[in-house]
Amino acid sequence: MKGRLTKSEIGALVSASHHEPRSLLGYHEFPRNESTPLCMVRVLEPGAESVEVYWEDDAEHRHALGRVHEAGLFEGSIPHRRPLVPYRLRVRYSDGHESSKHDAYFFSHELSDFDLYLFGAGRHYGLYHKFGADLRVRDGVAGTHLALWAPH
Repeated sequence: MKGRLTKSEIGALVSASHHEPRSLLGYHEFPRNESTPLCMVRVLEPGAESVEVYWEDDAEHRHALGRVHEAGLFEGSIPHRRPLVPYRLRVRYSDGHESSKHDAYFFSHELSDFDLYLFGAGRHYGLYHKFGADLRVRDGVAGTHLALWAPH
């Protein structure tokens, strides 16, 4: 199936050594010859027994993700939806506990290429708006944005 993870990508994700996990986790669309793209969600949730995806306005229609790795890596296709809004994850853990939450990997990162360019040039005079922990609302979802610089 188009968009499936390779063994090396899976290994890098579950060992926490992937250089950019957001490129694989979260929501992704893959073009296909049909009118709508293939929409995939990938979740890394250690200790999870099952993961389902749903939208708050359609909570009775949940889409189960398949387990890709016993370390808690799941993936599956979901229906194409426009406008695309943040979805929720229903996670059931091995101890029986269940949790419902937004997928942090749905949201794009907030440091643009231009931010990185200015930062590298030593001319980004608004870094205090970009780094640290700040309460934010994105796509109607309240949360905390955290960005750190850790060169080594």
